[in-house]
Amino acid sequence: MTTRPIAIVLLGLSLASTVSLLAQDNPRFKAERDRLMSVSRQGRAAANRPGEEFDTNPFEKSKVTIQTVAPGGSVSVTVPGNYPAGTVMLSERDGVTLSDAKLSATSYSGRLAIPATEFPGFARLYAFMPLSATQIQQHGYLGVTFIDAVYRLDLRSASGTVVKVTPLERTFTLDPSQRRAEVKYQAEFFKSGQTTPFETMNGTQNFESSDELSTHFDIGLTESVSSPEAAIEALMNQMNDPNLTDTQRNDLMQRLAGMQAKLFQGITPASSQASAAAEQKKNDDFGCGLIQVYAKTGTTGPVEATMVCGNNFEGGNPKFTGTMTIVK
Repeated sequence: MTTRPIAIVLLGLSLASTVSLLAQDNPRFKAERDRLMSVSRQGRAAANRPGEEFDTNPFEKSKVTIQTVAPGGSVSVTVPGNYPAGTVMLSERDGVTLSDAKLSATSYSGRLAIPATEFPGFARLYAFMPLSATQIQQHGYLGVTFIDAVYRLDLRSASGTVVKVTPLERTFTLDPSQRRAEVKYQAEFFKSGQTTPFETMNGTQNFESSDELSTHFDIGLTESVSSPEAAIEALMNQMNDPNLTDTQRNDLMQRLAGMQAKLFQGITPASSQASAAAEQKKNDDFGCGLIQVYAKTGTTGPVEATMVCGNNFEGGNPKFTGTMTIVK
């Protein structure tokens, strides 16, 4: 394969904020991307094509197998495509550096080095193709690897509420399309000075390869572990075990049918209305459904967090401080 020079920007570690715990600002990538855009606008004006739009992602037809890599590791990638002369490849993450890059008209290959402090999520390449007499200008992103890391969070609010968040899985799962990754978490809520949680919630953290990097990461809380829905989900997960005997599977199916029947037993318009009112009160008094975590580093260290909760729970948007510990 004939190779030719490619413009590569090796982006160093992101700049730490001195005002707040903000992660993944990636100012160096954004500055270079914006510079390319500015040069392009000037070129389009000079070529009397000022209205030309960026309407095509150069990676639109690229097919890659997503590899997972832990922080501190590295991975080699090959991305087929149509790459004319002058194509620029960047790493979207300031901390992820590119090396050993080779580019032909139909393929790009390189190695991505992931620092030990990098946050989880898709590591994406950004390709920029300049305007020429025979092609429109193109730019776009493609996820080429997934950085796999999960954490334990120990949080406390100013009022003394303690939240302990632990992963229920040690690794993310990629969906069949390899465009979405998800891991399960559990959050325990304690009143000040108490050792028994007053609420325990299951939740998930997920990333989409089409998402831009954020200055925080989210854990969505979906259900209380004491809810009938959680019990039904737990049984269904057990039924997915390929090692179950027919007898064990039939027993689980009977238990599941019994739970579902009990859930809908005795439902009347009056009971539905009372249930809805009770659920609304529970949501107002607690109702925590989202944790947003801000940190300087993707490894063990201090964090700040905010939550989206019911209006009666510490004002609805309680703030927390604490620590984040990577779970290996």
